Amino acid sequence: MLNKFKESIRKEYFPSKGIGNAKAGVARKIISDFKKISKSNHDLIDLLVFHVEQGVDSTNEYGDIDETFYSSIESSFKSAMELIKKDKLHQDFQSRCLKVVEETDGIGWGFHDCLADLYYSTYENI
Repeated sequence: MLNKFKESIRKEYFPSKGIGNAKAGVARKIISDFKKISKSNHDLIDLLVFHVEQGVDSTNEYGDIDETFYSSIESSFKSAMELIKKDKLHQDFQSRCLKVVEETDGIGWGFHDCLADLYYSTYENI
C-alpha cells in the first residue's frame, strides 16, 4: 500500500513524460489520504521523507521554485522529524534525512537552513 502512495507522489514530481507539476496541495492530499488508512507511524515517516526527497530532487533537477513549495516540503520534513523523535526511530531514517539536508546546500529561500535546523535538533542528542 505504501508503494502505491509513493508512486503517486513520484508522478507529481517526475511523471513518465514531461516535467512534473510539483503542486504542494496534491502531495499534501496524498499524505493526508495515507494517514487515514495507515496504522504505522514508520510507514507515514517513510512517505513524508519520500515527499521531501522528491521535492529536493525536483529542485535540483529543474531549478529554484517558490517559497510556497519550499514551505510545503519543510512542513513534511518537520512532521517526519517530530514522529522520528516521538517514536525513537532515529536509526531507521538518519541516513536518508542527512542526505536530504546535504542535497539542499545552496538552495535559496532559507530552505537548507530550515531542514538543517530540523535535522540537527532531532539528531543532536541520540
